[in-house]
Amino acid sequence: FRALFGLWRHHFARAELQRGREIGEELLQRAQASQDGDHLLVAHAALGMSLYFLGEIAAARGHLEEGVRLYDPEWHRSQASVYGRDAGLSGYCYLAQALWALGYPDQARNRMEAALSLARRQTDPYTLTLVLYYVSVLHNYRGEWQESQAQNEAMLALATERGFPLWAAAGAMN
Repeated sequence: FRALFGLWRHHFARAELQRGREIGEELLQRAQASQDGDHLLVAHAALGMSLYFLGEIAAARGHLEEGVRLYDPEWHRSQASVYGRDAGLSGYCYLAQALWALGYPDQARNRMEAALSLARRQTDPYTLTLVLYYVSVLHNYRGEWQESQAQNEAMLALATERGFPLWAAAGAMN
């Protein structure tokens, strides 16, 4: 499962979204067959993220909501060390983006506030950086410029301090 997830990340990072979707579907099939809660969470997040970027926002929302429903911050805390980031909090971020795109700005904001609250209690700086970025983006979408700038500055500081060049570059463009 982990190797297949790594393959999904490879294709997702290269914007090979259709292949990422196929692998996300395979991840979900394997997770459903094993009924492993951790794998189900990761699979729903991966497939939801792939569908989001393919423009299948309603389908993405369903998978992302299921991943968030399965997420237990205490139980899944160790996932960041296994998968490179906290899949539950990633799911929250992409769910908020999907909700925004579907016309639910208040629900999107509620999800991002929940994600930020959870991320601040975690010990994984990479996931916190990711969440801060998406919080900033959502505030930007909502026209909340000061909030967007404040979150972006916090994200840039953390990305710079921890040596996350991807997020530092993203923050410089935001």
